[in-house]
Parts: sequence; C-alpha cells; structure tokens
Amino acid sequence: MNKFIVCCHGWSSSNWLAYALTSLPNIVASHSAKNVVGEEMKEQSLDNLRRTIQLYHQGYEKRDRRTIEEMFHEIPITSQTLAVGSVHVYRLRDLKTVSFEDHDLVITNYVRNPIDLVWSGYGQLQDLFLFDINELWHTTGKVLDHGKEYVYDLANRHKLDIGNYEVLAFLGACAIMAGLKLDFDCAEEKSKELSKKSFQHFKMEELTTNADALKRFIKLISRNEISITESQANDILVRGALNKHRHDTIPIRGEDRFMMFKDWQKEAFCYFLNKFNLKHEYEGLGYDLSCIH
Repeated sequence: MNKFIVCCHGWSSSNWLAYALTSLPNIVASHSAKNVVGEEMKEQSLDNLRRTIQLYHQGYEKRDRRTIEEMFHEIPITSQTLAVGSVHVYRLRDLKTVSFEDHDLVITNYVRNPIDLVWSGYGQLQDLFLFDINELWHTTGKVLDHGKEYVYDLANRHKLDIGNYEVLAFLGACAIMAGLKLDFDCAEEKSKELSKKSFQHFKMEELTTNADALKRFIKLISRNEISITESQANDILVRGALNKHRHDTIPIRGEDRFMMFKDWQKEAFCYFLNKFNLKHEYEGLGYDLSCIH
C-alpha cells in the first residue's frame, strides 16, 4: 500500500484537495487535524461549524499525541485502494521530531501565495472569533508574541482599534505566518531525510487549475501506480472550490489583491512577512512578490 502525507498550513484549498483525491476510486485521503474522510470533508456551514468546533479542538490535541501509524490506521480503505494518506492533518513543523526513516511514505508540502493565504485567513478568523474563543486566544497570543510593540505603534499611527475583530483578524492572519517560517525551517533542517521521501513543494494555484500538474501530483503520491487521464483531471478541476473563507468573491492575482489592501494592512503584512524572512522563501518557490518591499 502506498502511503503519503501532504503537509499544509491551511487556508489553501486543502479540503478541496483531499476531497478531490478521495473522489478517485484508488485513493483515500483524510483531511484536517480531525483526520476525517468523505462526506465529512464537504463544505462546512457556519452553523455546523459552531456545533462541531470542539471536535476540531479535540483533533488538534489528538494530532500532538497520535503517532503516524495511528493516523493511518484511522483512515478507512477498501480492497481497491492503492494509495492512502492525509492532507493538512500535519503541518511540516509537526513532523520535526519524526524519524522519517521509520516510515515508508511520500511527503509533500502544499503551499499558496502568502498574500492570498493571509486574505483567506482574515476571512475565516472574522467568522471564528465570534464563537471560537480557543482561536481568539491562540491568535491574539501570536500577535502579542510576534509583534506587540509594532502593533501598538501601527494602531497609534493609523488610529486603529486593535480589539475590533476585523482589525485583530487581519493582524492575526499576518502573525500566524510565524508557522510558515517553522515549516520552511523544518524543510531545510530535514532536507536529507525528506529527499528520500520524494519531497516536493506543490502550489495550490497549479493543482487547482492545471490538469498536468494534478496528474503529476497523483503519480508522485501513488509512486506511479495511479495515472489519471486528462479528462479525469479536468472533471476534478471543474468542481470548484469548497469552504471559501475569504469574505469577497473577487478572482484576482495576489499582487493585485495586495494593491487593494488598506495602507495599514499593507504595512502589517510586509512587517510580518519580512520578520519571518518569508519573501525569500516564497520567491524561491517561484512566486512573484515584487510588489512587497
């Protein structure tokens, strides 16, 4: 049985990817810290999220305790399954202490333009702050840990109410980029081990729009045992998004979205991106962040 782990920070269509993979007859992919499969991965309404938010909290706690073997054991497979794995159950940083030599699997990292990632996170945090005090506490802590003095200065200069949920949600989405830094650090520190696991970064922008990219990805995670046709790939791509977090429906490029940010948002985004040295990392993956200074 071919096993794979697709690491992902979140806010990057990871739910869509897991659902798309599981729609194929020979692949089963779980999603999120809850490690769920199938219909449970479908779009979450806010009402449903309110009812199930504590299950997510339990999933976060379980992710820290559960072994990789236990994670795979929880995923239901059939006699047809040729590849089984997870998407966004782990972030790369979660695997820092794992000895990959003990596991026969493929590991990849699923990334997104950080401008769009923060915008998506900004939308979700505005929703979650209303009923998820765990997320409110966690995110506020990130802002304080990584930018307390800066944020107070920013608020004074732009006359911002930091406690306003819209302001705090954006600052929080920026501060949470600290996790991206940990992911890239892990990829560098464990590069020799990861190279033996066919490690690659895959862009959300390509896997959700490009049939050839999706086909290559599926061949990699299945170790060439599963190939899909152009028609099958296109059928997956036309299904559209699941769980849109952002609060607008404007389909624009990241650099154009950045130009639509308010002045304080541009400043905050640049501060945190540069604080964590992420511009260099993302440009190394081929993203154009020339709009950011």
